Amino acid sequence: MIDGSGMTQPDPSDPSTWTATSNSYPDEWQTTSFLSGATNSKTAWTVFDLGSPTADLEKLYLWNVREVADRGTNAYNLYHAVSPSVPLPPPPPTNTLGGDYDFSSGGWSLLNTSGVLNLPQRGGTPDPPNAVIDLGGVSAQYIGVEILSNHGSTFGNGRVGLAEVAVTQGAGGPEPVIIPVPNGEFAMYKPGTGYAVTATFDGGNSYSRGVGDGLTVIGSPGTVSYSDGTSGRVIDVPGWVGPVGGTNTNDLWSAGFSPDGTTCLNVFGTWSGQNGTLIESAAPLGVPANRAGMTLELSAMVNGTAGPLTFDLLVDGAVLTPDSLVDPSYAGGSEWEEILRTYTDIPAGDVTILVGTAKPGPGDPPLFGTRMRIDNISLTAVTDRIPEPATLSLLGLGALLALRRRRR
Repeated sequence: MIDGSGMTQPDPSDPSTWTATSNSYPDEWQTTSFLSGATNSKTAWTVFDLGSPTADLEKLYLWNVREVADRGTNAYNLYHAVSPSVPLPPPPPTNTLGGDYDFSSGGWSLLNTSGVLNLPQRGGTPDPPNAVIDLGGVSAQYIGVEILSNHGSTFGNGRVGLAEVAVTQGAGGPEPVIIPVPNGEFAMYKPGTGYAVTATFDGGNSYSRGVGDGLTVIGSPGTVSYSDGTSGRVIDVPGWVGPVGGTNTNDLWSAGFSPDGTTCLNVFGTWSGQNGTLIESAAPLGVPANRAGMTLELSAMVNGTAGPLTFDLLVDGAVLTPDSLVDPSYAGGSEWEEILRTYTDIPAGDVTILVGTAKPGPGDPPLFGTRMRIDNISLTAVTDRIPEPATLSLLGLGALLALRRRRR
């Protein structure tokens, strides 16, 4: 499966011309039996890895099991992801049943939001694609198939699978893929709710010091309202750790201080007594391991006079040198400005973000200005190439996925 075996391909770059010609099981993938007690009542699952985040995915071509038609996939769901929250397990050995995988575990988006999909049984020989699914131009590295049923076979405690799969990409140029930055907008939450209940300052000059969990609200009136209808004086600001690098604490200010009227990060220059205010993202970001041809763009909205502002990408704790940058004017006033860093040749390792004002070391320029507000931190990736045929992770088999650029 996914290697063209058992297929006739008049135009290798256009799966719509391909036909299945083999009824032999070595040319396809079948599970040894159904999963038992799996999430969402699935009988099997498979994930296709495109190798790197890929923009403008156009169509998914599916050929059903051909050896025995009633073993073919019937009801199924399609998911896509750039960076799943739960890592995918390695494929189990051939002829071995692997375990379950929960597509609701985070980072996955359901493609068929209007209802479960159904894949017709195989046709004759030669057989064109049994289904062509419009992917709608999504950006993804992974495509997941959650198989819910077959076409009736009970052989071997239930078998199900697919014969061949192909994915095509639109003919347009590279498009940005968003890499999630956890809480890049510095939202506040009610403690003990798993970041499910949001908090809003009750006007006035209320604020909190620091990031993380269990922060006391101070100022006037020094209270927050939670989205569950209760109120209190404690908030969580997840996604970040700090202060780091020997710097001072930071303030998270109330509505009206950010571009969207909510909360933002507030860091200091001279008000910090030359101690600075510096924080780091709490966990590695989901930048794919395959970074060949990739450009990363780190951006945020800022407003204020404090600087020099630190806004860096780190790989395994080491600061990357940007290829280009756009710095703020430090003019203050009511206008918010974009700060931007662009990176290429990104090395392997864990990627994090460092932001704020750093404590000056010997020979460093002193901090200046009063404060700087920072909000809406984002990270995007652009890959300037079409990935080569990529490794496919699936239940019971490793193989190759054909990724083709559609010709207009």
